[in-house]
Amino acid sequence: MTGLIYKLHYCEAIRGPQVVRILRRLRFCFGRLLIVIWDQPQPIARVVKERLATERGISVEWLPPYAPELNPEGYCHSNVKEQIRNTTPE
Repeated sequence: MTGLIYKLHYCEAIRGPQVVRILRRLRFCFGRLLIVIWDQPQPIARVVKERLATERGISVEWLPPYAPELNPEGYCHSNVKEQIRNTTPE
């Protein structure tokens, strides 16, 4: 285990087949065990459910929907908002 956190952000919505490709690539790059942390429970495409059911090395953990203090992304967003407060985009 590396103990590292990797984040992926997309400008547009991604669909089930794209999620499967991302999981496959992450699993290939990082080895035996992959823990995926999803921000909030959302409907999951059937193709993604099938992939997660057949892939023993991928574990999915859901962050609670109303507990921003447990979401590491929340601290990142608040820091960015603090830095850009009262600024004008160029």
